[in-house]
Amino acid sequence: MEHQKNSVESLFNNAGDYFETRIDLLKLKGIDKSSDAFSLLAYRLIMLLIFFTVLVFFGVGLALLTGDALGKTAYGFFVVGGLYSITGMVLYLFRKQWIKEPLSNLFIKKMLN
Repeated sequence: MEHQKNSVESLFNNAGDYFETRIDLLKLKGIDKSSDAFSLLAYRLIMLLIFFTVLVFFGVGLALLTGDALGKTAYGFFVVGGLYSITGMVLYLFRKQWIKEPLSNLFIKKMLN
């Protein structure tokens, strides 16, 4: 009877160890997925920053070039500013289709893989 009691007690101890290990594994998987998603986000933000820096330099160059063609530098900046405004409005109108949904799908895909 004592042997059976020790076996049952050992079984409960092993089951407890199993569940603790399982919980630790789930935590580690969550940390792994979160770190993957965070690194992807950081990479995308850095690339976005580089893209916008290049865009600003091209915009200034285009404004100066357009201003020379129109006779006044300020006119070039107004034209380029208008183009940026129109682009911003189009992006705002299609933000769900072009930005939100693709980024959400990418994040979900990254978390599930």
